[in-house]
Amino acid sequence: MSNGWKHCPCFLVPGCFIFAWLLFLILPGLFGTWHLRASDHLFKLRHMFRGNLHVSPAIVHLDVDNASIRTLGASVETGSRYEKIIRILSDAGVKAIAFDYVFLTATEGMVSATKNSGRVYYPVAIGPDYSPFPDNLLWHPVIPENIGMDRQGVAFATCNELTSVARGVGHITCYPDEDGVYRKFALLIPLKNGFVPSLSLRVVCDYLKVTPDRIAVEPGRSITLCGAEFPDGRKKDIKIPVDEQCRTIINFAGYESASFAHFSLGKIMGIADDQSRFELLRDDIEDGIVIVADISTAKDVCPVPMERVFHRPGLHSNVINSILNSEFVREISVPVALLFDFAVIAILMFIAGRIRSGIRFVVATLVFFAVFLCMYLALFLYGDVIMNGTRTSFGIVLSLIAITIHKYVQEEKQRTFLRARFESYFAPELMDKILASGGILDTREKKKITILFSDIAGFTKWSSTRSPEEIHRTLNEYFAAMTAIVFKNEGTVDKYIGDGLMVFFGDPVEHPDHALRAVRAAVEMQQKARELKTKWASAGGMELKIRIGINTGDAVVGNMGSEKRVDYTAIGANVNLAQRLESNAPVEGILISRSVYDQVRDSVKTKPASMIKAKGFDNEVETFEVII
Repeated sequence: MSNGWKHCPCFLVPGCFIFAWLLFLILPGLFGTWHLRASDHLFKLRHMFRGNLHVSPAIVHLDVDNASIRTLGASVETGSRYEKIIRILSDAGVKAIAFDYVFLTATEGMVSATKNSGRVYYPVAIGPDYSPFPDNLLWHPVIPENIGMDRQGVAFATCNELTSVARGVGHITCYPDEDGVYRKFALLIPLKNGFVPSLSLRVVCDYLKVTPDRIAVEPGRSITLCGAEFPDGRKKDIKIPVDEQCRTIINFAGYESASFAHFSLGKIMGIADDQSRFELLRDDIEDGIVIVADISTAKDVCPVPMERVFHRPGLHSNVINSILNSEFVREISVPVALLFDFAVIAILMFIAGRIRSGIRFVVATLVFFAVFLCMYLALFLYGDVIMNGTRTSFGIVLSLIAITIHKYVQEEKQRTFLRARFESYFAPELMDKILASGGILDTREKKKITILFSDIAGFTKWSSTRSPEEIHRTLNEYFAAMTAIVFKNEGTVDKYIGDGLMVFFGDPVEHPDHALRAVRAAVEMQQKARELKTKWASAGGMELKIRIGINTGDAVVGNMGSEKRVDYTAIGANVNLAQRLESNAPVEGILISRSVYDQVRDSVKTKPASMIKAKGFDNEVETFEVII
């Protein structure tokens, strides 16, 4: 049993998915937001691949925009202005005039225009501190008796003078999700004695000749408009998917600026006295649904899935458009989503059980994950279906991580040992290369590198009068600072030789500019040494002064030693020359060979130094001093 579990960690998959489900239940504010944001991207991707959805030409926006304010002046919102616009739109033959604006008072002319038009709708705002809503304006659709709904408080309506003569009223209350984005709209809100329809549902039901008694409500499933009659003679039932609060997901047809037709109120007012232009207007909006709203300020904007700044009246037009086109976004129910996750679990368990190789398992799981993401996208692109893909994705990722760790636990132990053994000698990038390649410590090769030796001048004399603790503390601080500089320039620390340091550049990670990296590191080391000298001098410590020698040339590099102890090191005549350069370097100076000079002379200031004799070289070696 234990051996089977050891070699087949497939049963980690259910645990990972259970953990993912628990996180989404316990922390909905965090993980639920991931799902919402992912759903937002679906709308954007759908628009990228398919463009706008079909936009009903019957839906038109009449905007009180900034141009209207400039044209008509500050009195643009007075009753006389709206009285005139009602008459113009009515004469143009529109089917519905829906105001997304609450009127607290009304002029006699506006009341008269509303009454004579017979096609004007006014909004209602729902809230706990508003006046009671008239019972005669409530709806009583068909709803199962055994299904209860949360009852809202009371409502605040446009002034009674207007609502009493209007064709209908509907609420414009819409609340965002927890992240502040508007994605759903409640089509019906329950009050004490009935329901208040949304402005969009109220308008479209009259447009399709659907009375409240022909509306079947199943909270959590659908709102059905029975026997809807379209202007072209079609007649059918329209089933609108809703959640438990009778909210439907707004199926945005496209970006606001490129979807529905918009007219400026200022221009429409100017058309009234021009018969030819009025006829053109009639051709555009006759038998249509006109939504009148003030968009001249930023107070009536909100974020939606497709854009951060969206005018709220557009929520109504998108809901109406979805109903007229019978194009709705549906969310997969929890039981169906769980069944889908069970299928994913089964597939992942099969992959984990059949594929023993860790790399192949990772590749196979990533391929399956890609297939899942494509299906997740296709469901929305071609089926308008949203599923909680983030939760499933999280479960897949957790399973991938858990099983990969399980499959490679022995290898991880080995990697940990190697890192602990060699991390003090290599820069992080070099250490990563060693761990990734596996066999690099067994290689030995001759290659061109740059070797750097450094040594503390006068250290022997100073240490003879100091305590072991002070010597230990001083060297540790010094080597920590120097090693950090070497690692910063991606060098390799070969060894610590008493108070000396040997490093090289250009291996294991190859750098064409390894000579320049070495010289730059040397300059930084001298600068850091002077900082430490000042710091230690103030505390009565060592007067730190170092010498540095640098040489470029061929050397044998690789892992050398016994099975129990190995060092990644460099050997050869060019290593000896670098050490010889260090011993001949001026105190607080840097001495480089001709081979180094040839590679850095365009980047580093130098001056000629004396010729030196080195072991392994027949002739004296030309040297240069780096000017710091």
